[in-house]
Amino acid sequence: MFLQLIQKINNNKKYFFLISGYIFSFFSTSALLVIVYFSELNLLTADLGLASSFLLFLCHLLSINERSVLLADEDLEKINSSFIFRLQSSIALLVIASIFFYLQNIFNFFIFSISVLIISQWCLEIFLVKCEVKKNYSYLKYYNFSLIFYICISVSLIFLGEVFIFSLFTILFNLLLLSLSLLYFKKLNLFFNFLNY
Repeated sequence: MFLQLIQKINNNKKYFFLISGYIFSFFSTSALLVIVYFSELNLLTADLGLASSFLLFLCHLLSINERSVLLADEDLEKINSSFIFRLQSSIALLVIASIFFYLQNIFNFFIFSISVLIISQWCLEIFLVKCEVKKNYSYLKYYNFSLIFYICISVSLIFLGEVFIFSLFTILFNLLLLSLSLLYFKKLNLFFNFLNY
């Protein structure tokens, strides 16, 4: 029985890598909210809640049911176009969010780093879709190990009260992750053509 369980886990490990990527993408800010609440930085909880709710609303408004449609169609051209669209939109989202947070008097380096985290995870969702459609799970191993590394470092920095270092680490980590995922997409020269989607 134990050997059968190990064999089932081994046969389905690709789904484990895929699901853990989606879980981080969807629940990272909620988990971060709980961690911040129980740390010395609990004064930032309300600001973090407002920032993450606003950005998640905008991201979901722009993508609605896109992931399911892309998985159903399995059209790589649409997946590439979707990734480019999200990259283009991320610039506008960062500007809109920064203005909104400034008007609400909550704009600071920490909130900006959370904005980068949410928007980059929104873009990386298409990377996960492409891996799933192409059934290429090797990239997901590295992606998941990098997420584990990020979580460990971030939780440590939050509980140590190192807001600036956490914010800087979050921005650099997510920009690096986005940059590496760009290698998996073609026709990124269309990034500057805002009519491609």
